[in-house]
Amino acid sequence: MARFWIVVGLVLLSSLSVLYAEEPDEKILITRASRELDLTSQVVKQGVSLTILNEGDLPANSFLYTVDNVMSDKLAYIEAKGKTKESLSLEKTTVGSHPGVMTYRIDFASPLTPKETTNVVVNTVFSRVIAAFPKEITQFEKQFVQFVGNAYVFLPYRSKTQNTEIKLSSSNIESYTRVSPVTSDGAKISYGPYTDLAPFSNARMTLHYENNNPFLTIKSFERVIQVSHWGVIQVEEHIRVHHSGALLKGSFSRFDYQRNPNSGHSAVKSYTTLLPAAAQDVYYRDEIGNISTSHLRNSEDYTELIIRPRFPLFGGWQTYYYIGYNVPTYEYLYHQASHFVLDMRFVDHVYDDQVIDEATVKIILPEGSKNINFLPPYPVHDQATSVHSTYLDTVGRPVIIAKAYNLVEQHILNFQLEYDFESYLLLQEPFLLIGALFLFFLFIIFLVRLDFSITKDPEVVARQQAAVLKENIVNFVDSRFRLVDQFLGAVESFKKSKNHRAFNSTCSDTLERFAAYGKNIEAQQDQLRKIDNEASTKVTTIVKKMTEISDILSQLRSQADAAVSGRTSQQAYAKEEDASKKKLKQSRSEVESLVQTL
Repeated sequence: MARFWIVVGLVLLSSLSVLYAEEPDEKILITRASRELDLTSQVVKQGVSLTILNEGDLPANSFLYTVDNVMSDKLAYIEAKGKTKESLSLEKTTVGSHPGVMTYRIDFASPLTPKETTNVVVNTVFSRVIAAFPKEITQFEKQFVQFVGNAYVFLPYRSKTQNTEIKLSSSNIESYTRVSPVTSDGAKISYGPYTDLAPFSNARMTLHYENNNPFLTIKSFERVIQVSHWGVIQVEEHIRVHHSGALLKGSFSRFDYQRNPNSGHSAVKSYTTLLPAAAQDVYYRDEIGNISTSHLRNSEDYTELIIRPRFPLFGGWQTYYYIGYNVPTYEYLYHQASHFVLDMRFVDHVYDDQVIDEATVKIILPEGSKNINFLPPYPVHDQATSVHSTYLDTVGRPVIIAKAYNLVEQHILNFQLEYDFESYLLLQEPFLLIGALFLFFLFIIFLVRLDFSITKDPEVVARQQAAVLKENIVNFVDSRFRLVDQFLGAVESFKKSKNHRAFNSTCSDTLERFAAYGKNIEAQQDQLRKIDNEASTKVTTIVKKMTEISDILSQLRSQADAAVSGRTSQQAYAKEEDASKKKLKQSRSEVESLVQTL
């Protein structure tokens, strides 16, 4: 039952394909088809110049272009241009009578009116069409390759005349198919002209010739672009290169390779990678580390990085490395208010006539980017998003990932990436850094105050106890000075009020408290003497001076009482009081000086 529904589904799909298929317009005539085939490298570059005549009575808006089945599955790139070199729109379609033929519908720049002719150039690039033949060679042999194609220009229309010019990499041609008329001149072979060819004409041709140019294939290409609004865009490319030419037969001899200049004709010793002219801080490394055999040259339009692997690449050999560099942000990032557009290459130049089996591009945007819109230069097969976290990130940076396959040098085109980013988010990382440093130093301050010792140091304990005793003594001295100030205030009040009872009560209370603080100081001194004898000696002097101050206070009390009672004249009292206050001031100053030295 399941098999029945599978068959029904296949029938429906084939019916739909026929329903939407197109047929070539019989009123379209190719008056001239001129083809140029470039077989000098590992890729096949084909340029077909068509002169198209509309023999019908109605305007024609488009025409069909077909790709030979021998090479259709190896097609990497196709473009069409009009007679004024403008790019023409093309779309893949199907020919109903030939459903297995790869077909493109190409729109004219303007409708082709009846009896009118126009010129169209179709350029195509194919990869992996040229194969090594033989498939294995020794270290000293030259590399020969084989190309199989069509001697005619494969078209779905009648052709009045056709010709093909083939350019080879060498005049050493082993053999080629002779589809008359055909001529050979050095490294060039000319097929045609052929006249009055029917649609889908086919004549197989095989070319066997020498080609020692680099047959390098990039098995994997990963390009990581990290965008920063602080002035620099970081680019890093991880590249795995494989020599897809004739395999090395037998062992490799480094001695013979260096001694014989004719050794390793098809081996790749080095190649040149073109970087942006503004590239800075360029590095070239592999799994081992930096590769110092590379060279860097700067020019006005680009920067040349001469890649020299650690060993020559023979057929079947491969190497892995990565390069990186920085470019200024202002050359690739444009903005209007908070809307930004990144304009950079999807893939960049690695070597001339490059072939990339799989390319992965990762674009890391600043944290906080939103409303992201990726516009690739050509269709990509896989597109995804992820998050990349690094230093000082909170929610991570958005990453756009795109993959493409079977890319050639013509795919070096720019993509556009649109996104919104608020400028105030630039302050996020500096504030995070400042906050982290603040917390770090706060932690250090807290840490150094902790005591992690198992037993306490006696000297440290003694110093701590002495500090406490000294602080107590200083507090008691300050308290006694406050009592002195209160006593002097009571004397002044007594001279005005002449209240003997209140004065005597205040003086007695003040002197008693003064004496009590003195006993406290002596008690602290007794403990301090056991710990810090030098400080105890200073306290002894302080105690003596405070005793002198106590005596002076008693004198001031007696002098004031005598003056108010009339036993002493005001003039004599003024002199006695002035002398006593001078002694008090001097003693107090000496005590304060001693206290500061504790």
